[in-house]
Amino acid sequence: MIPLSQINKTVFQEKVNALDPKGKTPIAKSMKHSLDLIKEEKQAVNIILISDGLETCDGDACKLIQEAKEKGIKIVVHVIGFGIEEANQSTLECLAQAGNG
Repeated sequence: MIPLSQINKTVFQEKVNALDPKGKTPIAKSMKHSLDLIKEEKQAVNIILISDGLETCDGDACKLIQEAKEKGIKIVVHVIGFGIEEANQSTLECLAQAGNG
């Protein structure tokens, strides 16, 4: 939606405000897409995942991030969860810990 570059807050806000969520939570697919975009980057890249739910599309984002780090992809994954019940936080916590976020 926005090419990799220094963040332009106005463009970022416009893109976020234009999102039309559909009720699914493809966290692993989102992480894979992010990793595909940054795999050639030499500098460390911050990925920020904002979610109000857990994975609903049969992916394992935690494992995906662990494997990416093992391959030498320089990332830090920060996770912000809204309305996640405490009993369900471990999945998102795993993702943040795997990504050193």
